[in-house]
Formats: sequence, C-alpha cells, structure tokens
Amino acid sequence: MTVPFLLFPEQEARGDWIMTFWQRRENGITEKSREMGLSCTPIVLACSLCLFEMMTGFDSLQPKGVNRRGK
Repeated sequence: MTVPFLLFPEQEARGDWIMTFWQRRENGITEKSREMGLSCTPIVLACSLCLFEMMTGFDSLQPKGVNRRGK
C-alpha cells in the first residue's frame, strides 16, 4: 500500500526553503507556529535525505523552549 504525502502550500514552500539551504550546505533558522504542520516537514525531508546522504541534523535555538520528556 502506498500512502501519499500531500503537502499544504506552506509546507511545500518551507520544504523548498529547506532544500535550498541543504543544497548550498548552509545552515538556516526558522520560526513556526503549531497550526501550520511544519514540524513534520523537516523530519520527512531528513528521513528521505538519510536514505542517500547522511548529512542531516536538528537543533533548538533556546533549550528552554524544547519539550522535556516527563515534564
């Protein structure tokens, strides 16, 4: 069974933005809101890229803003 990954317009634009930075080998920082579905976009791109390139990573600008397990 194949499940299509259909993007919202903002997800598609952000995916293009991420790929531009990745192709240039540059770092990028972005803000996002919870209603736009942007958390899954970089994760899906990273999973796809890991199949061919092992050069992906994630970080948080402010450690206090990261959800802590059990808190």
